Amino acid sequence: MEQALLQLSETWRDWAFWIDAICINQHNVSEKNDRVSRLRTIYEKAALVVAWLGPGHDDCSRALERLNDLDHSMLSKYSLKELVVGTQYDQLRDIVDRAKFGYRRECHVEFLSTIALLFREFWNRIWVTQELMLAQKLSFHCGEQIVSRKEFLAAYYVVSYCCMRHCLDSNDEHRWEWQLMSKALSKSRFLVAIIFENKWSARDTFHSLFTLARESMLASDPRDIIYALLGISSDREQIALDPDYRRSVVEVYTDALQAVIGTGDLDIIFEAQEEPSERLQNLPSWVPDFSCPSMTVPIAADVESRLKWNAIPFCASWHWPSHPPKSPGHRPAALRVSGIRIDTVTYIGRMWRKELGSSIPALNDWMDHVIDLLGQCRRDKDDKQQHDTAMWLTPIAGTKIDRSDSKLVRMQESLLADYRALREKRDCSESLLTGANEYRDLVNEFSHMRRLFMCGSRVGLGPQALQKGDVVCLLFGASVPYAVRELQDGDFKLVGDVYIDGIMYGELSYDGYQPETFVLI
Repeated sequence: MEQALLQLSETWRDWAFWIDAICINQHNVSEKNDRVSRLRTIYEKAALVVAWLGPGHDDCSRALERLNDLDHSMLSKYSLKELVVGTQYDQLRDIVDRAKFGYRRECHVEFLSTIALLFREFWNRIWVTQELMLAQKLSFHCGEQIVSRKEFLAAYYVVSYCCMRHCLDSNDEHRWEWQLMSKALSKSRFLVAIIFENKWSARDTFHSLFTLARESMLASDPRDIIYALLGISSDREQIALDPDYRRSVVEVYTDALQAVIGTGDLDIIFEAQEEPSERLQNLPSWVPDFSCPSMTVPIAADVESRLKWNAIPFCASWHWPSHPPKSPGHRPAALRVSGIRIDTVTYIGRMWRKELGSSIPALNDWMDHVIDLLGQCRRDKDDKQQHDTAMWLTPIAGTKIDRSDSKLVRMQESLLADYRALREKRDCSESLLTGANEYRDLVNEFSHMRRLFMCGSRVGLGPQALQKGDVVCLLFGASVPYAVRELQDGDFKLVGDVYIDGIMYGELSYDGYQPETFVLI
């Protein structure tokens, strides 16, 4: 802080600065509640927002200087929009090569310093999210180096291009260094999206922001995570939750979930998939631990791979009557929601981890497990098409695409055909390996820390905490089924979301199912 103040005072001697850590008395709860509620206005109306990346040690200021030189070369030829959308990637190749940015003898210090810069904690601090998004004018400072918003973004996207090109080159002798750069870039990807758009659309709700920012959750006070995201969410007025640091972390998290669910978003409960040992003590099972978000990708999440395939959103309960979930008045930590029991878990299968998916043989072994379980559950021995569909879609949580988009249909069918051919060892060509690896990547994304299970005559993909005897249910208003655990007193504990092929798009009929009330605690 002292170095930041000294550096900034030299650049802007006559300016007045707002610095949260100094301007808010952290020990005065009433003042903190008031000031935090005003932060959105403060940063929106600021003449300049300074992003202090830290002192210039570890040659990070040298890295920023190098990036500055690199983006000047780019912006002199292309607009920022052209760099971001990638329309000029072929032309960028020569410029990047002439700039000599990469893991080479003459510039490896700047290369490693850039990685160190992107790994700094700055990129993961939750309040930075709000500050950068609301800034009308923004500059980045590292030691004595200063880079504007536009210059930083140009450099970021150019480095991303370099990284993609080198990571895909299996003959690149420094491929692993570029893979490290790729990890560093991913640490700041959420904030980069914020500072490029500089505003949010109507879809950027509290829930969608939390999903995007799950790796940018550093906060000195766990309650800050809620209030920082609420400050920039498009549904903040509907949620209507004012900062209140008198309430405990568990109370704030529960209040936030009840308010979000009250807006009609029941699916936010699928974020509550942490292992019990990792959760805050006394936190209701249906409330996510925002201070330690789960790294398991929710079944219905709008992650990059689903967006790439233009995946059809799940709507498992769309035709069932929906009543707004609510908490019983005498039990504020409980959630009362209507639904139906689909079946009970009768068998727990193996769990998949990304570490297992580094090879096609490991994927083949996992698929053997899927096929074995489906064979045991197959009701109609003649329904081979349904069996095959479930076999390929279950490990990737049903990444189903719009059949009207013929190009995407051909792409996905080609991808699956490549893996089938490789699995059956009919062909081991490089092109087939590429398609098989892409299918494996989807398995890694959606099956990571999930396990296969059987319930009645169905096979599904569920959370790691799933146990034999758990109830698979359809909660009215939810887009996917959930697993819950019935307790002795008749209440239920949420276990997590599940995928079961054949019921994700409202295929369940009313026959044989009786609606009931589930009280989640």
